[in-house]
Amino acid sequence: MQPLENKRTKIQSGIARARLLLKRDLAWLPGYPMRMTKIEGAPENPCPWQSNSMTSENDSTSWSIDGEHLRRAQMTVTKLRHRFPRALPKIVDDADDWLRRIDFLLGLLKGFVHHGQTFGSDDVLQSGVLPARWTNLAGRMKSTHPQLASLLDAVTFQTLSDQRNCDLESLVWIELHAAELTLLSSVNREQPLQLPIRILTVRENLPSELLNVLVRCLTDPLICTCLWKRPDARLRQLCETTLKAAKQVEFVFPKDSSEESLAHLVTTTFLEVCADRPKQQRDRFGLLNQLLTPELVDVVAETQAKVVASEEELSKLLRRLQPRHGQDPQPDFSYRDLKRKVAATSEIDRVRITTITALGNCLQLQKTFSSTESRLWIDFLTGFPTDHVALSIRLIAKWCHSWNYKADHRRNFIRVIKLVSALIQRRGIPQSMLKHWYHHVDEKRAYNEFVVDTADELADQPKLEIRTVCLLEKVAYDLQMDIGSELISSLVEFAQATDNDDLSCSLIEHLTGKPDTTYTAIELRLAYHFGDSVEVISDVLLSLDNHSDLTELATQLKPLSDDQDLKRIIARRLADNDGKVLSRIAATTSILRNLKQPIPKCERFDQAAGWVNRYPSEFHSALESLGQAADDAPRIAESVLGKAFPSPEKLNQQIEALESKLAENAAKRNGTAQRDQPAEPADTAQPINEDRMRGRLANLRRRRMQVASVSTARCKKLIEKLRKRTELELLQQYAATSRSHAAAAMQRRFSLKTFPDEWLSPPFDRVLREINGLDNPMQDLGIRLLFETSERTTRNFDEEPRNVVFRQRMEATGVRMEPWLSDQVRQSATTADGFPYQLAFTRDVIDFLLMGFHFDTCLSPDSFNFFSTVANAVDLNKRVVYAKTDTGKVIGRCLFALNDSGEVLTYYRYSHNPRDGFAEAVDQFAEQLASQMQTSIATGGKVSKLVAKDWYDDGPWQTNSNWLGDDGLLARLTKDGGDASLLPVLLEEVGRDFLKRRVTELATNTRVREKPQFLQSLLDEFENELSVRHKFTIGVNVDSIAISHRLLSQLRWSEIVGLVNRHQCNECDVFHGIAEYSRVFRVLSDFHPTLALRAIRASRPSFIKDDTSDPNRTRRSALAHVHRLLGREHLAAKLSAK
Repeated sequence: MQPLENKRTKIQSGIARARLLLKRDLAWLPGYPMRMTKIEGAPENPCPWQSNSMTSENDSTSWSIDGEHLRRAQMTVTKLRHRFPRALPKIVDDADDWLRRIDFLLGLLKGFVHHGQTFGSDDVLQSGVLPARWTNLAGRMKSTHPQLASLLDAVTFQTLSDQRNCDLESLVWIELHAAELTLLSSVNREQPLQLPIRILTVRENLPSELLNVLVRCLTDPLICTCLWKRPDARLRQLCETTLKAAKQVEFVFPKDSSEESLAHLVTTTFLEVCADRPKQQRDRFGLLNQLLTPELVDVVAETQAKVVASEEELSKLLRRLQPRHGQDPQPDFSYRDLKRKVAATSEIDRVRITTITALGNCLQLQKTFSSTESRLWIDFLTGFPTDHVALSIRLIAKWCHSWNYKADHRRNFIRVIKLVSALIQRRGIPQSMLKHWYHHVDEKRAYNEFVVDTADELADQPKLEIRTVCLLEKVAYDLQMDIGSELISSLVEFAQATDNDDLSCSLIEHLTGKPDTTYTAIELRLAYHFGDSVEVISDVLLSLDNHSDLTELATQLKPLSDDQDLKRIIARRLADNDGKVLSRIAATTSILRNLKQPIPKCERFDQAAGWVNRYPSEFHSALESLGQAADDAPRIAESVLGKAFPSPEKLNQQIEALESKLAENAAKRNGTAQRDQPAEPADTAQPINEDRMRGRLANLRRRRMQVASVSTARCKKLIEKLRKRTELELLQQYAATSRSHAAAAMQRRFSLKTFPDEWLSPPFDRVLREINGLDNPMQDLGIRLLFETSERTTRNFDEEPRNVVFRQRMEATGVRMEPWLSDQVRQSATTADGFPYQLAFTRDVIDFLLMGFHFDTCLSPDSFNFFSTVANAVDLNKRVVYAKTDTGKVIGRCLFALNDSGEVLTYYRYSHNPRDGFAEAVDQFAEQLASQMQTSIATGGKVSKLVAKDWYDDGPWQTNSNWLGDDGLLARLTKDGGDASLLPVLLEEVGRDFLKRRVTELATNTRVREKPQFLQSLLDEFENELSVRHKFTIGVNVDSIAISHRLLSQLRWSEIVGLVNRHQCNECDVFHGIAEYSRVFRVLSDFHPTLALRAIRASRPSFIKDDTSDPNRTRRSALAHVHRLLGREHLAAKLSAK
């Protein structure tokens, strides 16, 4: 007896083999014949057969059944009958019934193929092979619905050849939907039965509402002619052509677009879904039922009707303007009237146009959805109001588009939208969310949307989406707040910042009355940290949001919050954007933290009791706080309150002084009267002055007798002045304390005899703080740079071993290093205002460390590339040229470097005024330097890291080197020779290797720009050897549009976007080593506006999330230009307006 396991395996093997036989020789079943009559005169008579297998939308293939097909089919049926009696019932519903039907079908086909005998569905119905109820109903339907005769014939043969039992419900369903099936039969003239048969096959999973919409989409002429990608494309062409014709410009009548229609897309999508597995099919049909709603189809039809009517009207107008028989048109209206009429005729609601495009995108995207994602969208759309169905379609299209910009965004997005869908189904959609989503889709932004921004933050935040959606439910549903669109997108930041939802709700409610904007979790945490009430938190938050530099300052001040008074003072200063004293405190306390030293406590003073009693009791609390903050509190109080509350001693002194002055004047008058002399002319004003003094004396005596008092408003103002003065005294006292602690800690840490006091004064305190914050070994180098040279002020790293090796290697190649190591090379120039200045290498440590500070670049203290200033100061192959006036005013500065070949490289020229001629002076300085060093100027080559292990290379800059200058080789050759002979002569003079390293410098030279043939031959020679960066640099700097586009077209978009992202410098508006922002953006806009849009957005910092919030004017101007090129005038206007 065989084990049960072996028996099961044998049965399973038999089933698999039987399935394989069916797939191999009967793959054309089920199906139906496409022709059942013989073609006279044909040598062979194969039967055309339409198979109904649906493994994909294209697998409904046509077969030509000939004798070989029938022979193999008969063999397979025989094998199945005799060799697989137990496996066959596992594959078909009723094995005996199926074999009987297949035998009858093969008999009909054999008669047709071999003998030319005609056959039809009546032969099947009269044969008794199919059940009587089925045949009776089919016969009755053929007589009552003659328009469905061909469909019923096909269904008869399909039922005859199907592996399932005869389905009576299919006929009932056909009768119920006879009108729809009749319409669908007329959609495809070549295959009229394709859609009806497919619909009949999937009827169990097809919602009846979707069938009605499908019929309308495929039969309504308006939807059939609607182009989903650009529904108004031809209308726009007609507008432009009409305006051209009005100017009597030659034109060509616009042709119909060949783009895909919405009806064709719907058909393709439907056939794709029909080919899916049943489970996935149900989900996708359910999603299509939510996407293709009757309301949305009405929007499509109405919009297309308007487009068609506008096209017809403009076409008539254009025909009137079209010249006839060689004569110019004679319009009976002015151009201005015509332009106004064209604009009115072509005015189509842009929201409707974008909705149609979004619908097409959704239909295309839905085939990429998994079953889980399809059900997710079904849940979301089910809860969406039907009167906002267009919004839901546009939202889905935009969300799905944003899935591609991050690898894990799709998974995180599903986590968020699942919770949002559940919330919408449970409680509906509040008006604030609808406004937020309308704002999002209308602004065409990928960011600043609740779902997208929440999904962005889920990488390392477990259950963050739950807390965020709960917060949304509280503020938008429970509290029914009218939240701004930008504020809603920041809810995830609020959820990140704190778990206290009540505090978040109170703050959000307070912020609803403020200008609508976005906030970050960092800003919120800092505001929560320093604020002790919602009002203070809000004020600090708004200040941090409006002033980005305050965020880092507040972060550095967080450790000081143990002192509650100091914490409240810091909060108020941050809210008022008053960070002058706070910056000094942050610098010194950061130094202490970096040195692992304790932060000092805020000291309090004990004043002698009773001094506050001479002031009214309303001021006692403020005065006591002042007494704790300042050692000379009585003097400060007198300076603030003395005028309103003078002391009795002061009043008596003033009274005595006035009495003495009046008595003195009286004595003078008496003496004059006794001498009987006339008064001096100057004495005529004396009675007036005496009257004033007497009035003043009376007032003082009255005030001495009365108790001093002020109004309530005046009292509040004085108390506020006392509070501010107390805070200032406390901060200044703490700044002095932390400064002394930092100086002592530095002195102990580095064993210094003395500590330079100026190192803890701005801006040097920031430099010292940043050096202490660097990672080793850069920190050690920075400290050495500061304190080993603190007495000399000049760098002392030239004798470092790696510097010595580099110097010896340069000298061995013939490069003279004395000019490089000294400051003997100088270049004089004059500013635009006529003041002389001089360029020279600096050896001052301070100049190296403040390279970025003078021009607010990425080398500034507090900026991300500050470490590179240390490398510039300690490496022998790097020097810095400063241009200064006689008074020490900095005009400009430029970094110089020596590459490993001993050639001079110059970098970006930073200056305060471009008219000062600093860039030209640098070129002259470089030529003089290269001449004295007996080397040349280059624009590339490796610059080694010597003492410093890290260095930021922002790319060498172009210069008129000695061979490119006015007296150089290139000038002589271009003057003597033509374009064609220039390259061979240049190759012979300098060699190919020399020229290869300077292709970029040469191609962007002004003389070469005037020689297009030479430039072309130069690129033909070296183009294949150029790197991606060099191709891009040449492409954006040459004047020839053809050459520029030729080079840019060789680069992938990702390479271009990567270049602008890596080399951007937002402080100086340049792509280091490439070109200025404005030039790069202009060239890319002319080359491809969409690429330019990506590049512009890639050049901005990550915290800028959308175009409208970009503060960079160059980038905003470029964005506006690109949007105009792309036809987005409303966005261009918005960017230009700010």
